[in-house]
Amino acid sequence: WLRRFPVDILKIAKPFIDGLSNNPGDMAFLQAISDLGRTLDLEMVAEGIERPAQVEQLRKLNLTLGQGFFYAMPLASQGAKSLLDESPLGVEMALV
Repeated sequence: WLRRFPVDILKIAKPFIDGLSNNPGDMAFLQAISDLGRTLDLEMVAEGIERPAQVEQLRKLNLTLGQGFFYAMPLASQGAKSLLDESPLGVEMALV
């Protein structure tokens, strides 16, 4: 059924990222999600990244796109509008 959906990006929700640095079971579960995403040839984005340790763990899974407070705090609507005016829509922060 997953192959029938018209999707090309898998967004990994924050609850799956939260326990990464201190729970080995979460890492194993994320590995399974990552493997599934690659099998289905999906781009993957991790959301809710807040700590450097999470970035390190995500790099070990070869995940390259992410978003969260680690990169930037939310912008007010005016700030977001000007940011969108300056950069192409759909660009995600890379895990640097």
